[in-house]
Amino acid sequence: MKILIVSNSPWRNDNNFGNSYSNLFDGIHEQIEIANVYLKHGTPDCTIVKTFFQISERSLIRNLLHPKYPTGERRLPDMTATNAEAKDARVFDKVRPFKGPLLIWARTVVWKIGRWKSRELKEFVDAFAPDLLFIPIYYSHYIHDINFWIKNRCGIPAVGYISDDNYSLRKISFNPLFWIDRLIMRRRLRKVFAACDIVYTISENQKEYLRQRFGDKFKVLTKYAEFDKSNKPAGFRPHAPLRMLYTGNLGSGRYSSLCLIAKALRQVNAHEQRIVFDIYTSTVLSEKLRSRLNTAETTLHDAVSFEKVLELQRRADILVHVEGLSLKERLDVAHSFSTKIVDYLQQCKPIFVVGKDDCASIRYFIDNDSGIVAQNYDEIVRKLTAIAASPVILADYAEKAWTCGEKNHRKSIHQEALKNDLLNVVKQTNKTR
Repeated sequence: MKILIVSNSPWRNDNNFGNSYSNLFDGIHEQIEIANVYLKHGTPDCTIVKTFFQISERSLIRNLLHPKYPTGERRLPDMTATNAEAKDARVFDKVRPFKGPLLIWARTVVWKIGRWKSRELKEFVDAFAPDLLFIPIYYSHYIHDINFWIKNRCGIPAVGYISDDNYSLRKISFNPLFWIDRLIMRRRLRKVFAACDIVYTISENQKEYLRQRFGDKFKVLTKYAEFDKSNKPAGFRPHAPLRMLYTGNLGSGRYSSLCLIAKALRQVNAHEQRIVFDIYTSTVLSEKLRSRLNTAETTLHDAVSFEKVLELQRRADILVHVEGLSLKERLDVAHSFSTKIVDYLQQCKPIFVVGKDDCASIRYFIDNDSGIVAQNYDEIVRKLTAIAASPVILADYAEKAWTCGEKNHRKSIHQEALKNDLLNVVKQTNKTR
């Protein structure tokens, strides 16, 4: 079975898309063949995809100015980034904080008038001859144009995967352009859902929301891990003082929640240092904002490699997951489920969670009794004080975290189910031809 996946980012194990999708397919990639068309600057870097094709906004714009300039090209995993791609990356990093409807529409116009249906792309798709289109359902207009074009050209079935709330209207914004764009996108996504035989969602909340509106084609699909007795970490032995750790971005209100933990720790550690807290993030902060997370109890660090993150998690006593507490922030992540939660569970460490129970990830910890959950500042203080006074309770939550992961994210079980789903979709399509 050959699967074609169109993504915004190149498939790299050090970015969110590549890390997540490598996790999904790594155990079954020898039984299937995957090709990746990606629509941004950068180079691929993974072992499970052998053939890539790149189209970038730079190439589309250059082609409009010089029609003989190709809009796309085949890429190999060992190709290095060009100077132009490095410049694109710097420009993208500068404009990323200003993303909004106008920027989205500007990019959409480039792709709408750009000649991405090139001879090179047609040759790449025809030569690969996919049996199935696996669609990451982004909040993006042009990527769905490309997906529909490939689906129609090849006459193949599609399976979708939506991991963000790109459809609902449960948002807060006073920008009319936001709502215009959202309504246009909802119309597009209805067509995407209709074109897919199966749509995977990132959480139960999201599955139920979409099932009520579009029927029973939705299934939950999250990150896997090897939850086997042979790789279970040794018994939990806390340090003194206890070491708390957060690794991840500080958007969607997470910064404010981490500041509440830092404030609570000043109270918990008033007479002696019983808990210290390390935060590793790639989020760029001003010196004023950084100072609030650089205290006697809390230390802010720059981002480190994924391998280093796993090492830090193994050495920590308490792993921290947070979401924003304001209504707007809660609506933004109401259907979200962070992939690092599975990494946390696999470490067999207690997890301290801050957020409201109307967020999918917070509800997950509550429903599975797999974390110590605090939904406001008073609960943060009370539960951290209890932990500091009696660290013995942490061993029980470490075991609960592992048990939850073993039940819900065991790779050998869920990856086999994914493979069978994809094979069945292709078989059913072949029967009807």
